[in-house]
Amino acid sequence: MGFGYLFLGYLVTFVLRLTAEGLGVTGFALLLGYSLMLAGLWQLTRFEKSFAVSKWLLIPLLVGALYQTVKDIAALCAASVPFFTPVTDTVMTWIEFALLLAFNVSMLIGVYRIAKQVELPSTGNAALRNIMFIGVGSVLYLIGNLPLPNFELVRKYLSLPIMLLQIVWIVANLLLLLSCTKNICKAGDEEQPPKRYRWELLNKIGDAYEDNRQRSVQRLTREMEDKLRAKKEKNHRKKKKR
Repeated sequence: MGFGYLFLGYLVTFVLRLTAEGLGVTGFALLLGYSLMLAGLWQLTRFEKSFAVSKWLLIPLLVGALYQTVKDIAALCAASVPFFTPVTDTVMTWIEFALLLAFNVSMLIGVYRIAKQVELPSTGNAALRNIMFIGVGSVLYLIGNLPLPNFELVRKYLSLPIMLLQIVWIVANLLLLLSCTKNICKAGDEEQPPKRYRWELLNKIGDAYEDNRQRSVQRLTREMEDKLRAKKEKNHRKKKKR
């Protein structure tokens, strides 16, 4: 359906990008990540039209990735380009922030709606929860980056919560998209075995997620059985006393 490409692109864009930054090739990582997500969303719009919003938001993000790629190449070649100034970088950073905020929210709305179609309320609730995480993190980011005088102390105290919230919503979105690849499929594919992908990394992550999910289900089942057994024994003792 496209969730596999969307998950892999999200992983490259928001996680592997950190490694790319250290190597000075951020733009290439963004081009790859956005392209993979675009491929996934292109497929998903056939099943849920609301994904079209996040799909079209990737176009200006790809333009920004091209800007970053040219900047990276110029830096690697030690070339001086007058266009790349601190002011331009600041403008591009805020544009990227706004686009990524809109992209994430619209993508999660699409997940929520398609989860309602296939009657997966837990997946829909998780999408709404992630929107809340992103909203809180974005508000803190805006407050922490306000260009106000004597604001350094506030920025200092907000830097850690902002970083933690970013980690939380990125991980939460990755887990949500991974669960979508496992639980949401085209009509008629419900009885098919779990889908395998050409990227072994995606298969390993999916297998690990499925194993953890199965263990969680088994643990919850045992807990419920223990509670029911304890309740029956308690009721049985009460009857004996009578």
